[in-house]
Amino acid sequence: MLRPARLALLPLLTLPALLAGCAPEGNFPSLMPRPIERESDAPPTAAPAVADDPQLAAQLQSLLSQARQGQQAFEQALPAAQSAVDRAGRPPSDSWVIAQEALSGLEAAREPTVSAADAINKLANQRTDKGAATSAADQAAIASAADQAQALLRAQTQQIAALSARLPAP
Repeated sequence: MLRPARLALLPLLTLPALLAGCAPEGNFPSLMPRPIERESDAPPTAAPAVADDPQLAAQLQSLLSQARQGQQAFEQALPAAQSAVDRAGRPPSDSWVIAQEALSGLEAAREPTVSAADAINKLANQRTDKGAATSAADQAAIASAADQAQALLRAQTQQIAALSARLPAP
């Protein structure tokens, strides 16, 4: 009769023998990287040159023109909004409501600038996300147009925020 301690050792002693029978015999290649995989003698390939897109320049100019038109509309509506904010009384007075409407008019006046900035950002994303080949000059033109449109938006946002801060809180 086998003792319980020896019975516990029996699976441990038979396991290596069972596992040895699982591996087929033969000369198998190593899974280590081969020398050719470690280094390559091939010269690095340069990306093919991409020509400038003549339509892109016209498209960007059109969008920047739209942004500037929004800026002009904003500047035309700004004095009336400033005047309305200066005259605004405590809420919910008529003068306070008129000032709120003037601020809403400023937001509406800047819509062409917002729309143009969005279109430029979408254009930039399309060129990068979809892997469209874009020349360095075109990339720089897109970045410049985006910067110009964003600068207009930042200035407008700051002016609206400053006017809103001057209004008495409801």
